Amino acid sequence: MKQLQDIVKTLQTTHVEGNTAVKVLDITADSRAVKVGSLFIALDGATVDGHNYVNKAVEAGAVAVLVSKPSL
Repeated sequence: MKQLQDIVKTLQTTHVEGNTAVKVLDITADSRAVKVGSLFIALDGATVDGHNYVNKAVEAGAVAVLVSKPSL
């Protein structure tokens, strides 16, 4: 288990919103696999854009979401 702030430190990001002290129990890019405590990574794939599933991931219990589209 890591805190989001520890994960963010390893990324090359310039923008973070919300509480970075939350505990991340799991990391997944599959919205169907999100559980309470997950960090959901919204990937823009060749056939599916994970950004379309951000709300579903949050509803399923994601405590944080990593996106590449700043409008989300």
